[in-house]
Amino acid sequence: MRDPITTEAMPLANGDIDLTVTGGGRMVYAVGDAGPWKDLPASGIVRISGSDGRAAEKLLVYPTSVAWKHPYPGLPIATIVRVAEQLETGHIEPPQLITLINADHHGLPVYSILVPEGAFFDPDTGIYVTGNAVLRPTPDMINTHLQSNRWWNYPGNYHFRGKAWQRSGLLQVLDGTGNETINTAVGIRINGQLTRGFPIHALRLLFETPLGVPVFDDGDGIGSTVLLLRSAGNDQMKAMLRDAVAHELCNDLPFDISQNRTCVVYVNGTYWGLHQLRQKVEEEELARRSGVKKKQIAMLEVRNNELLGKAKEAERFNNDLNSILALDPSDPDLVKKINGRLDLNGFLSYMASVMILDNKDWPDANVKFWRYTGKQAMDAPLDGRWYFILTDMDLGLGAYGEPEAPLLERIKGRTSPMPKLFNACMGSPELRQTFISKVNELINGRFSAKRTIEVLDRIASRMEPEMPRHIARWRRPKDMVTWHLEVDRIRTYLRARPERIRSQIPGLFQ
Repeated sequence: MRDPITTEAMPLANGDIDLTVTGGGRMVYAVGDAGPWKDLPASGIVRISGSDGRAAEKLLVYPTSVAWKHPYPGLPIATIVRVAEQLETGHIEPPQLITLINADHHGLPVYSILVPEGAFFDPDTGIYVTGNAVLRPTPDMINTHLQSNRWWNYPGNYHFRGKAWQRSGLLQVLDGTGNETINTAVGIRINGQLTRGFPIHALRLLFETPLGVPVFDDGDGIGSTVLLLRSAGNDQMKAMLRDAVAHELCNDLPFDISQNRTCVVYVNGTYWGLHQLRQKVEEEELARRSGVKKKQIAMLEVRNNELLGKAKEAERFNNDLNSILALDPSDPDLVKKINGRLDLNGFLSYMASVMILDNKDWPDANVKFWRYTGKQAMDAPLDGRWYFILTDMDLGLGAYGEPEAPLLERIKGRTSPMPKLFNACMGSPELRQTFISKVNELINGRFSAKRTIEVLDRIASRMEPEMPRHIARWRRPKDMVTWHLEVDRIRTYLRARPERIRSQIPGLFQ
């Protein structure tokens, strides 16, 4: 077994860096994504010129959306070095990424990504730019743009999907003290739906080998094979934290959420701003959490009022839904019969939570649920019933609504699966009372003004010291005043929402 490669960097007064490399056999190094491989001196010390990192500045001028704006000057630049062992045959082993950062990121972890420049920025093959997609759009791109010619629907390379649009790179993760926690090869795709057209794209990180270390503050993440670097979705122009706050508020409730960690991202040494490290809660992640194989998890999704997923599982859910709709509300076994098909406790908690937090992009979209399909049913949640997943909440928490919004506003008059299922449950006086009890419990407890504002302030305080740089990089939000106003808007919403809900409860089902 080869010795591990370790490095130590020493900044010099003139801006250069002495990089000491130990371990391995014959060592070679290269600066940047395309620099030539060079032999490491016998001393193991190589001097990296302080000017080597300036090449990364050219990445700042690539338009990443039709709404992209040129960054302001003065952003930090990291120097990127690749280090590898060269075998006697001349073959160079997979390299490790070394990120030399000359900026203080206020205790936030850093996710440093290295890709061939063209992988992200080539007009024909780069996944991060508008590029030449308009010359060869997919049918979905054309239809979406024809239905709504908003700027984010304009064809761009970032709208392409699938394995053909996955790129390979290297990832180094530094904790808040600068110590390395991860150094690995990584597959990268653009993630998301319509917000792909926004200037900052969410990145999906795919690992061939499950991660052996935790990546979230609570110690979660060991065994992950997919993670997201989210750019806050629809909230990237506003507060950049609504979805993260909503998921944190719902942590430990009886449905699945995505963990969150605020971090700083660099791409090829170029400062890429604040992102939220998140879990992609789909089959792979659900299998990791449950300790089963991915093929034993079936997930369905509601998007644009359509039920998406494997046809067999969609048929199974529709049969379950129709069976529930056909139940007599006066049946004394109603609750037992519904609970035999889905996690009723989790469903009612999920519905109450999303309604209180008032996600305006729901329930005809951003709905996911899953079940275990293994041959032998086990204890919950591996019992074959349907379980529910909290998804994108970036249009909640007062993004486009007021605290007075009626609790049932998003359900009335809708025919997508969640409203149908909820209305069927509410035909039972017992389940109506159960739902009201859950609402009361939430607004008096974890969704109380005191607790929600504590969570908001905690996440905002992590972001605040880094926000001026992020704004200089992306020019969104407009400035710190705008960002503070948006965070205050959320705070006002959270302070008022519980009392507004409390006043609605007496007449909720009249």
